[in-house]
Amino acid sequence: MWKQVRFGSRGEIAGIIEEYAMYADMVITLPGFGQSMNEKNYLFSVLRKKLQKVNIIQFDYRGHGDSHEDLSSTTIQSMTDDALCVVIENIKKYKPRHVYLIGHALGAIISHRIASYIQSTGLNVTTIMISPPTKELPRFQDLFEEMTLKFMKNEGTIELTQLVKGEDYYSLSDFNYKQVEYFKILGAHIINLHGQQISFDLLKDFDEISLSSIYKLNDWDTYFIIGEKCLVNEKIRGVGEIFILDGVSYYYEHPKSLDQIIIYVKEIINKNKRYHN
Repeated sequence: MWKQVRFGSRGEIAGIIEEYAMYADMVITLPGFGQSMNEKNYLFSVLRKKLQKVNIIQFDYRGHGDSHEDLSSTTIQSMTDDALCVVIENIKKYKPRHVYLIGHALGAIISHRIASYIQSTGLNVTTIMISPPTKELPRFQDLFEEMTLKFMKNEGTIELTQLVKGEDYYSLSDFNYKQVEYFKILGAHIINLHGQQISFDLLKDFDEISLSSIYKLNDWDTYFIIGEKCLVNEKIRGVGEIFILDGVSYYYEHPKSLDQIIIYVKEIINKNKRYHN
């Protein structure tokens, strides 16, 4: 049975735990940018209900969902710190033998950043990366209006509707496609970001994301779940096994893709259990 919890020294991080048993394998889900712990179309909630005989932890980064602060204070480092906080607290509590990090989009990148810490504790760790960026992001200076960026730099933050302009939030017909796609690659949908402030520092963080530093051979197992319509970057090949979501770019474009993700994740976890047992 799941229960609501708070992580961090001040209870600043909201979370949910589906508790199975001490020493059981642990699954920690890492949402994409701008998403709550349940993820778009409730992917991680469905996953929590489908997986068995593991402890499952979901959480909201600060500035997201029910956690403290707002999006204007979010950076990639703050998201990494929050993920590490959740990992450390639950490793101490449940003493798992194996930790699975399941990250979507920017959450996949965060999972890669914290996997080495988990491995350094002597635990087995596996990263399952759902729709990670498969191409380098465009420089934000090439994507957004120069005057808007100058204002944003001076003020520190900006309301998203000033940065990404449009009125049709259903078909996005009057939005700049490249700007919308920029945030989709990171896991966010424009409608979820409406009315929120984001920082200039965060855009600089996005500029520093390097596929070369992510897609390299590691000492832990890595799996990729990627939409068929996304071009698989050559850097990914050879790093880990690739699972394909049929007929889509992103899993939330068709209900069958969510079902495929559940099947793939179960397959990965069951395979690792057989191997390590």
